[in-house]
Amino acid sequence: KEKQPQTTGDPIEQLRSIDWFQFEKLVALAYRNLGYTVTRRGGANPDGGIDLVVEKDGQCSAVQCKQWKKWNVGVKAVREFLGALTDAGIPKGIFITLCGYTGEAEQLADKHGIKIVNETGLAKMLEDTGARFDPEVQSILNDTRKFCPKCEAEMVLRTAKKGVGAGGQFWGCS
Repeated sequence: KEKQPQTTGDPIEQLRSIDWFQFEKLVALAYRNLGYTVTRRGGANPDGGIDLVVEKDGQCSAVQCKQWKKWNVGVKAVREFLGALTDAGIPKGIFITLCGYTGEAEQLADKHGIKIVNETGLAKMLEDTGARFDPEVQSILNDTRKFCPKCEAEMVLRTAKKGVGAGGQFWGCS
């Protein structure tokens, strides 16, 4: 009998524990599992405000991932994404975050047909694709490494030697 992959706890808690790089990879994998062709833009490099381009049945959408755990996405971020969509000539957009959206951001997104997804929506998307039993998804959710937002190298825990935070620990690029 084949052994099922291990799953751990609450999917929302797992989404909150991974870093930005794993979050972006997880969103890309979710769309792949939904039958989309996924192209990653940027990563640690400038992405022009678009993290992923997803295509299915001749329809193309741009995806912006913000792994914000404490802040709601405001109108400025949605406006910047709208500008990126216009600049790229991509007609549809999907904005994914963990927290939520301000009322003004929701109105602007709705006005321009940008689909907004919060952590509950993302958790449902993962559940709908069988993520709980997908070893690739579980590997991302259980990865505790941190990655540099500039070069994507694995970061290391360092101790500050001087300044206000001397003796304190921080994540630094390897």
